[in-house]
Amino acid sequence: MLKIQERDTELLIVVNGFGAITLQQFRRLMGPRVGYRSAAKRAQMLREAGFLRRIDVPIFRFDVLASTKKACILTNDSLSPKTGVNIGTLRHDLRIVDLARALVKSTGGTFEPARRIAQRKAQLGLSHLPDGILHRPNGPPVFIEVELSMKAEDRLQKIIAGYAANFSAEEVWYLIEDDEIARAVHKHASEYPHIKVVRITKPTVTSNANEEVV
Repeated sequence: MLKIQERDTELLIVVNGFGAITLQQFRRLMGPRVGYRSAAKRAQMLREAGFLRRIDVPIFRFDVLASTKKACILTNDSLSPKTGVNIGTLRHDLRIVDLARALVKSTGGTFEPARRIAQRKAQLGLSHLPDGILHRPNGPPVFIEVELSMKAEDRLQKIIAGYAANFSAEEVWYLIEDDEIARAVHKHASEYPHIKVVRITKPTVTSNANEEVV
């Protein structure tokens, strides 16, 4: 019988917040000293115990891990688990997992993913759901937008105007890899000092074999 550790419950809550993550991301969330084989073994044990499930993503040649209803009961998580993934947004969604980890590491804060923000969207007065909120130990929360593809100009303008008018959004960071997208965001956000463009580098491509769930 699997003995659930505190680290397991913490991981299950994180996995469910993002909806789905790769095994490599699961390994990184376990800590820098955990190797791939150890993470794969723990993930498999959690799957066999019914706390994680594997979602096949054939088009990307790898699988992702998601929490189950059993995991939500164990962790008292009110957020329903993912039953599938959106292929069209998967690259974006998985990138957020890595960026969230980097933001938490650099600030010492915590990251609230979009799925959890949706539970209090009305409370925050949001018409548009950000990709996450970075809660820093010193400073106001930062609303995070990860822009990997170009939005229609009218939609982008509407979202930025919404942030400008929302007092909950004291600070907004647009995390952007592409020069053209950065210029488009800056065009509409330049008059709002609390909305910033933050340049990020493109991730290193890894082998698909390392993303398989064993």
